[in-house]
Amino acid sequence: MLILPSRNRWRFTGVSGSLAAGNCRLDMTDTNAFAWFNGFDLTAYQDGSHLLWMKDANGKVAWGFIKSGAPAGETLGDELVTNGDMELDSNWVDEGGMVSNRDRANGLDTGPDIGGAHTGTYCRYTITTVDARYIESTAFSLTTGKLYKLSFWHYSNDANIDYAVLDGNGSTLRRSWPVGVAAWTNLAYYLISLVTGVKGKLGLSADHNAPKYAYFDDASFKQVTDPPSTACHIVSAKGGATRAYANIESGFNPNTAVAYKIYKV
Repeated sequence: MLILPSRNRWRFTGVSGSLAAGNCRLDMTDTNAFAWFNGFDLTAYQDGSHLLWMKDANGKVAWGFIKSGAPAGETLGDELVTNGDMELDSNWVDEGGMVSNRDRANGLDTGPDIGGAHTGTYCRYTITTVDARYIESTAFSLTTGKLYKLSFWHYSNDANIDYAVLDGNGSTLRRSWPVGVAAWTNLAYYLISLVTGVKGKLGLSADHNAPKYAYFDDASFKQVTDPPSTACHIVSAKGGATRAYANIESGFNPNTAVAYKIYKV
């Protein structure tokens, strides 16, 4: 059961808003809880006397107290993707009929000449004719409630590329079809693991409208261990030091948070 504090101790500040996918960047874990809303500065509420309330797309709620003081700044943990720079011909597997190879992208290997890899000597060339076929990274460990940053560079002749992130149990955490660009282009996205496990993976592909190709380079997946100074640390009690949400309703999905409110307490 979700326990809420007595509403007579809350005073709504008038500050509320909607949240879009990828812009609500949360760590929901005990000892490291924080909230980061991309495009919204929380500095004014870092005085130890405010409460953050959030609701997801299914109406589930989570809330906690905003800790006094600003975070130190966005900090990333260790790299989880092996051979993300594609310099080695290893650690990426052709899944489900995908055809790929390590390529210099200068017309000397399989792929067309696009002037070379994004960085270094090699990138990964992919061509696909079937939906949901990827080059897949070596598996890595993920932890429920932690925030991760995905980043990779792509070059494609297709209208779209296709990428997928598998959660700790191997289930699909996110799949998306960003617009492909005939120039080296970076994609960065933040998402929260929902399952602890060792089956996390990144899949990359051109979209399946044959015959299309895409190059990929400098793929990265790292935990966000601390947010920017304009975000906030969350504690379980007013004026407290324990980094945790006061309450998280069962089934709350931080990746689908749609609304927030800030209260004076």
